[in-house]
Amino acid sequence: MNIVTYKILKEGRKIKLVFGAGGTGGHLFPALAVARGVKKRFPGAKILFLGSARGLERDVVPARGFTFKSLPIRGFRRGVFWGNLGLLYTVVLSLFRSMFLLKRFRPQAVMGTGGYVSGPVLLAALLLRFPTLIQEQNFFPGWVTRIMARWVDQVHLSYAETKKFLKIKGEVFLSGNPTREGIGDLNKEEAIKGMGLRPDMKTVLIFGGSQGARNINETVLLFVEELLGRANLIWLTGPAFWPQAHQKVSQLKPRPRGKAVIKEFWDRMDMAYGVADLVVCRAGASTVSELCRSGLGAILIPFPYSAAGHQEYNARMLAKAGAGVIVYDRELGREKPRTLIFELLEDEDRLRNMGNCSRRLAVPDAAERIVHGLHKLLERKSKG
Repeated sequence: MNIVTYKILKEGRKIKLVFGAGGTGGHLFPALAVARGVKKRFPGAKILFLGSARGLERDVVPARGFTFKSLPIRGFRRGVFWGNLGLLYTVVLSLFRSMFLLKRFRPQAVMGTGGYVSGPVLLAALLLRFPTLIQEQNFFPGWVTRIMARWVDQVHLSYAETKKFLKIKGEVFLSGNPTREGIGDLNKEEAIKGMGLRPDMKTVLIFGGSQGARNINETVLLFVEELLGRANLIWLTGPAFWPQAHQKVSQLKPRPRGKAVIKEFWDRMDMAYGVADLVVCRAGASTVSELCRSGLGAILIPFPYSAAGHQEYNARMLAKAGAGVIVYDRELGREKPRTLIFELLEDEDRLRNMGNCSRRLAVPDAAERIVHGLHKLLERKSKG
């Protein structure tokens, strides 16, 4: 590599990267973590995010200081035939808009993180012959990764076993799944004090995603009074269920021993994980990675309608490693979730062992590994 190319890569001058990411937080936050890693290694790099005009990326990406351009793409709506009639039209429009934006921006590489948003972006990059890479968060890869893996220059996986589901043309890296800032770095004692929780009681964190999960919430409602008699509770309900949950807890008499923090949504998940002793949650890829980074055991409730059943694959992987216990959606509203929560709260050794098993699965430097792979790709292409 000549000295000019070396200086460009070292300083980040003229480096331009495009991320096709979004639709869900599970596809967006890993891309944001990699983008931060790129800016840390190459301070002068220019980064552009392409995402859905309807997704959370529209607001989250600019708030994180990155340029965002929208695409008309939207996700497939399961069980709604008429609602999907215009889907192909939005895919074609998104492909042509991606090609226009890539031609104008002229990136050195284009990265997708799976999901419907990254499909047209990566296809546009391949048609225009830009270097490409894809990052897969789940144990069982999504359909975009399964299609694109045979064409892109690099594939970054979170789990070694995922490779058996793919036909891969380019380089393969076992990089892990990058997590949001601050996960696993919080001082627990200070956070407990700051949140007004009782330090002499364990804390249970319950959530079902940014919009909540009605089945989970309704189950918690059945035994929330008993739960607050034994533990603190952080309950992220989603906006639709918050009034009902808040009213129920505020009207409990006598006042329970444990303290309750009930929110619609909380963007400080580093604090939520940081004070938790046990988590009850879905099994999305980012959630699983954040559990491992935080060293937390969990009761995992896979979303039954996740694409290709990937949440069940994720949950089984954690359960097999000893880091989680699975409760299926059909078992909610019955005795099993309640019994498991109380059994685990009383079993300090089992909780500690689950946390240790979870921590062994963590890849704290996942973003740095992906940036290193990207650097190798840029070096190779610069010689070519």
